[in-house]
Amino acid sequence: MVDAPKWFERWETQRARGRRQYILTVGFAYGLAMFVAMTFVGSRRPLTLRRVLIEALVWALAGLASGALTWSCNEWRYHKFLKSKAASARTAV
Repeated sequence: MVDAPKWFERWETQRARGRRQYILTVGFAYGLAMFVAMTFVGSRRPLTLRRVLIEALVWALAGLASGALTWSCNEWRYHKFLKSKAASARTAV
């Protein structure tokens, strides 16, 4: 029988919290980090309220997209591992 790797156990814990919670948490963290980095640290353009609001919206949406993509990739990897684990259990019998 194949032992579960650490990523599998971590993913099961995160997965148990639900898709929406994962996307909001991971997406918000990514979006906030990128918003700060690209708006205040990495930009040479002058800051205006309009620009800050637009950047906040863009990075919030990018964060949500990133969270959804990460969820999908982790789910694919999780189910692939479960299938391989089931296959190895069948061959071990």
